Amino acid sequence: MDCRLLTWDDLDALFEFELTNRTWFEAHIEPRPDGFYTRRGVEGHIEDYLRAWAQGRQLPFLLWGDEASGSANQIVVGRANLRGISHDSGDAWIGYRVAENYCGRGLATGAVRHLMDEAYNRLGLRRLLAAVSVANPSSSRVLEKCGFRQAGLIPEAATLKNRTLDCYEYQHCRDWRTSRRPLA
Repeated sequence: MDCRLLTWDDLDALFEFELTNRTWFEAHIEPRPDGFYTRRGVEGHIEDYLRAWAQGRQLPFLLWGDEASGSANQIVVGRANLRGISHDSGDAWIGYRVAENYCGRGLATGAVRHLMDEAYNRLGLRRLLAAVSVANPSSSRVLEKCGFRQAGLIPEAATLKNRTLDCYEYQHCRDWRTSRRPLA
């Protein structure tokens, strides 16, 4: 896996990734509006993400991998973002998604570790947060493998197919990388 910052050059590859995986993602997370799944919709999405990056509020990455056919061509196989970056508090939220055909290969774990490195070493942040649906144990396992700790329940945090979902909040603090102290 190659994790690279999002650029305008990624428009076609990101558009293909989102279209190909729409049904898969919408089975697990709140769907995006139909207008997103157009070339103009993805252009606007990239514009928003790059503006937020320029303002220091977000750090958007794409995960690149080899095509399933084994050719040397690389395609977008996932996304990983730091969002809601607050330099004042030293916090950011992480988010990630992996294409259906690439699940179970350690890409999400690699993406989370990459985000941790970027957050702590590049941005000097102190704490990372994540929200995971209680119905998504795979994502909880990814975070726990990376040293995140469950910090509580966020009732009715998301909507999926007209149902509200509870989410677990996970946290990881910079000092936990060198210390194994239990949560108080």
